[in-house]
Amino acid sequence: MQQTNLPTAGAASGVGAAAQACLEARRGGTPVAVVRLVPDAPGSIASAARHVLVRESGLEGSLGSPGLDEAALETGREALAQAGSAYRALSGGLALFAQGYRRTDPLVIAGGGHIAVELAALGVRLGFSVTVVEDREEFVDPARFAAGVSTRLVDFGDALLELPVSAETYLVLVTRGHAHDLDCLRAVLAGSIRPAYVGLIGSRRRVRAAFLALRGAGVADDRLAALRAPVGLDIGAETPAEIAVAIAAELIAVRRGVAPPGSLRDRVRVLDRLMTPEIE
Repeated sequence: MQQTNLPTAGAASGVGAAAQACLEARRGGTPVAVVRLVPDAPGSIASAARHVLVRESGLEGSLGSPGLDEAALETGREALAQAGSAYRALSGGLALFAQGYRRTDPLVIAGGGHIAVELAALGVRLGFSVTVVEDREEFVDPARFAAGVSTRLVDFGDALLELPVSAETYLVLVTRGHAHDLDCLRAVLAGSIRPAYVGLIGSRRRVRAAFLALRGAGVADDRLAALRAPVGLDIGAETPAEIAVAIAAELIAVRRGVAPPGSLRDRVRVLDRLMTPEIE
């Protein structure tokens, strides 16, 4: 194996500190990327001692020169942005390898159609742990979905009872029918846990029918008000890929804690019209 002399990382964080930072990021702390200086050669083994940490606020440690540190910061931020890894070849037979770590929120997509295929792929790229649930076997074929997407064949009435839905869960309902939407919504709204996000796809008529049925079943208006229905941002989306982008944008806004501009829910105001008929 070819050996390359690497610069000493004078102020790089220790291995133990890096491991602790990664663990805290996975638990919901500040996202972090570990950037290692490695030989740019096939079969080379990365040295765990020569690394720095990159957070959104900046660089922690040093690889020994301003140029290396600047490259490490850019590479680490690239890994953070995509919640994955990044690689950058340098001169002199060296390279930087960065791995990003952040909390992986669960994204459950009920329904395995065309929109689910597109949304699941985006969800993985955005750093979600994606599970697609369906009651039709051919629609949970792993070959239909991007790498990293889990699929489960379930009855929609029991789907959310079988999955560990928590306050960190993002749930998107893109099933093929109104009855399946209601099965999922009843299950999630009957519990004491309030997921981080619950979105329902559909026209104003479909969403209105769902709200009426749920109100008739005794679901409180404050629980209904938390639903993103219709789901996604109002960007004129028509194709499955465009609709998935509109939904993903709203997921990002909720995860970042910002009010998304132009949401379909706020434009259509289905629940408001039910609660205050005079604004129809």
